Amino acid sequence: MPKTSTANSPQVPSSRSWRRNSLTDDSKIRMAAALATKQKSLELLFDYTKFHIGLYLTLTAAYITVAKAKSGADALFQLEQTFVWLAVVSFMCAGVAGGVIASSITQTSCRSSAEFLEGDIGPWEIEELQMKARIWTWIEHTAFWIGLIFAVLSFQVVQPLFVLLGIAVALVFLLLLRR
Repeated sequence: MPKTSTANSPQVPSSRSWRRNSLTDDSKIRMAAALATKQKSLELLFDYTKFHIGLYLTLTAAYITVAKAKSGADALFQLEQTFVWLAVVSFMCAGVAGGVIASSITQTSCRSSAEFLEGDIGPWEIEELQMKARIWTWIEHTAFWIGLIFAVLSFQVVQPLFVLLGIAVALVFLLLLRR
């Protein structure tokens, strides 16, 4: 088969170079700005989640300190221990969910928070725990608020109406998990 010379044949630009050359400087700037904005949203989600993890750690440590504070042999506050432990476990769940989100952001190839939140993440690549990142954010926030409700309920001066509210919120949380 004879070789054909490409020296005299017209050069047809590839579709990629044609697109690159057909963009105006203004449209290139807009595209770069849009990509930077998307990337920034992922960075903000990471910072936001790190802040929450720090908040959960600090709040839990302060709450345990209050729960165990004593003046001499007597406790400073009379707390219902069941609610104390439910609050601590809820705060721990919020922290774990935040940790799953933050650690997954560091390993994602997604370019925006919107794209990241639609992807499946989970701890240790355990298939049963792989869920959309958005669901992990719901778990994180809901567990925190349930923990806060349990912490308030642990103080024995709280009205029984708040106990019913706590139970209702816990049921809503469980229904969200089943989705």
